[in-house]
Amino acid sequence: MQWEHIQAEVRRARQSRFEQTVTQRDLVDSVSQILFRADPVGINFETNTDEYDAEAETIVIGLPNTHGPEDVNALTHETSFSGSTHRLPAPSSGTPRCPQRFGTCDDAIMVSMD
Repeated sequence: MQWEHIQAEVRRARQSRFEQTVTQRDLVDSVSQILFRADPVGINFETNTDEYDAEAETIVIGLPNTHGPEDVNALTHETSFSGSTHRLPAPSSGTPRCPQRFGTCDDAIMVSMD
């Protein structure tokens, strides 16, 4: 019974994210590809190209509330690592930076928005 409840919640969340991004699917696809290539949490096994779709949708939903690269970086970092089992050290400066393997995802996402 509990598993069915979890599955229903996942379906509702997926549907909600899709509805909020239905007119921005190209941007969602671009962000998902950027995350897949950067593979910030180490789940890219080369065949599971949709693995970052949920994170990409969440990022696209949050983009209107960002005001520059620092905000996009923070949004990307929070989205990609909030549910992850990977634990990252807190940023040492006022500008959160993604791990080295994350590369310049925030810059790539900013370019994708143009």
